[in-house]
Amino acid sequence: MSVLTLPLTTKVPTVGEPAKLRFWPGVPNTWGKNPHGKPLYRVIWSESHTYRLGGCWPDSKVEYRWAPYYGSKSEWVLEKWLSPEEFAGSKSEWTRSNVDEFLVQHGIIVYTMGPYPHEGWYDHCYSFPNDSPPNLELIVPLLEQTKKLTFAQIKAGIMLHHEQQRKDWERKVEDGLKDANTAFGDSMTAGNPSKPTGDTAGLHTPMAIREAVRKYRGDNPESEAPFDRDALPKRGVSMQQIKRKTGGK
Repeated sequence: MSVLTLPLTTKVPTVGEPAKLRFWPGVPNTWGKNPHGKPLYRVIWSESHTYRLGGCWPDSKVEYRWAPYYGSKSEWVLEKWLSPEEFAGSKSEWTRSNVDEFLVQHGIIVYTMGPYPHEGWYDHCYSFPNDSPPNLELIVPLLEQTKKLTFAQIKAGIMLHHEQQRKDWERKVEDGLKDANTAFGDSMTAGNPSKPTGDTAGLHTPMAIREAVRKYRGDNPESEAPFDRDALPKRGVSMQQIKRKTGGK
């Protein structure tokens, strides 16, 4: 059974070094700086953002260790700087919610989510597709604009967005139904203007349609009996009468 390894002092050590931040090249900083002279927004590779986790680890060592902030994600992310209060609340709230109570009993203060972020923190705002460059000129102004909105306005905007999605879906269904018309329809569809219709194919009469079907099937026109409407069965007319009239046997 492993023995709990406590530090010789009340200061818990940090093992290793944080990963080196990997920034997206050439992204201009046009949205100001934080009180420490760093940009308010930044675009980094997710795997390069690490943070400290503290506690008693499976090998019974009490220390802080660096861990990937975004877990196993591999993508370019837009981060915004948050003040200590915006990210973590007050220091007393952080201490109360993150201190390891077990180690406190041994006189050791360890914060499971790392020390209080006195200089603020960069947190996730947006994830970019790996095959396209970040369009900060579009996204950042939208993020800044949302700071001026109340919760009710944001909620109304979300509802409006979902309503527009519903209308777009209904319109797509209607367009799909129009495209599903047969080739003998009266007009071309807006979704497929090159689609052949009955008008463009010259199928104006039943005889034209019959001829088109015959050509499609490869039937020999000489082998077909002439079309006689009077030969169709009528109520009260026997099949023998029809055969005599059409020359059938």
